[in-house]
Amino acid sequence: MYTLPEGFWLPAGIAGGAFALFLAWLGFKAQHLPVQTGNEGMIGLTGVISRRPGFRNRWVVEVRGELWWCRSSSRLQDGMTVKIRGLSEFVLDVIPVGDDSCASADGVSQNNRNQGGQ
Repeated sequence: MYTLPEGFWLPAGIAGGAFALFLAWLGFKAQHLPVQTGNEGMIGLTGVISRRPGFRNRWVVEVRGELWWCRSSSRLQDGMTVKIRGLSEFVLDVIPVGDDSCASADGVSQNNRNQGGQ
């Protein structure tokens, strides 16, 4: 039966340990990345209004290649670029890009939220 030389195990153990530490480092690094999926990942993205209001007077907006229902307290038009500020019951809450009244429903402005509420 063939056996590995004794000098093989030390370098193999060091290489395996280094690889395990590298994978652990990648895992910890991934924990500190911003959320990119789910409801939290949608907020702040921009989209384009692609259809006039339909069912329940909801507009259709295209975001990342996906079509979503949306609603807004501002006036919307076909082809308008909008920013997502919330999501509830699979309907996006949007505001037109460039609209200065970008306060969220709880009254905290987006700039204030980005600065940690200070």
